[in-house]
Amino acid sequence: MRELKKGKGTDKDTKFLVADMTFTEPKAILSKALQALPKSNHVNIISKFGMLEFKHGNQESGRTMFEGIVNNYPKRMDIWSIYMDMEIKYGGKENAQQARHLFERCLANEFIQKKPKKMKLVFRKYMEYENALGNQKNIDKLRQRVEEYLEKAFNKGEADSSDEDQNEEKMPVQTKETKNVVEESSEDVVMESADDDKVDDESDDDSMMEGIDDEEEGEDEDDESGEDLMDEDESSA
Repeated sequence: MRELKKGKGTDKDTKFLVADMTFTEPKAILSKALQALPKSNHVNIISKFGMLEFKHGNQESGRTMFEGIVNNYPKRMDIWSIYMDMEIKYGGKENAQQARHLFERCLANEFIQKKPKKMKLVFRKYMEYENALGNQKNIDKLRQRVEEYLEKAFNKGEADSSDEDQNEEKMPVQTKETKNVVEESSEDVVMESADDDKVDDESDDDSMMEGIDDEEEGEDEDDESGEDLMDEDESSA
């Protein structure tokens, strides 16, 4: 080992040492990590392992890990973004349809559609990917889809604001008379609840007093029975 550290070892020695070493399977390590760590860390751990699978040429295994996360947590845009980056960088040009399918799934996600910033991120990554492939036709289509989405989102925002204005107009105006009626009714309710509480308190006090009286009667009976026993003992003596 010393010769190897100093650079004096041969290639045969190095190959022998590497072949002699035993490595733990990544899935076994992941399983142990998930058992040891709290559930709040599971998503990040699985995504890290998925990234390693992509980087080391196991794209299918990496896709399987990321698919499990996005199916259970469709709102996690950070995981979607990492998944897209791995597919772009390590998926390969031969798997272009796989990457496009992933982009389309993100754009069709109902949770992502509600957030313009998230949609902007997906469109940007999608257009960068098509630009890297040199597909100008798809880029033009994506630009048109961006304009349609923005127009739709703008119209929806105007419709929501108009609905709010109409609801505000339909709300009844509270006059002084209605205000006085509401205040008087609320005072009556408060007084009634106070009277009920008073009655309840009195009933509780009565029940407590009855319990005390019962205990005193029991003590008197015990005293009388004790005196009777004393009289019997004296008579027997």
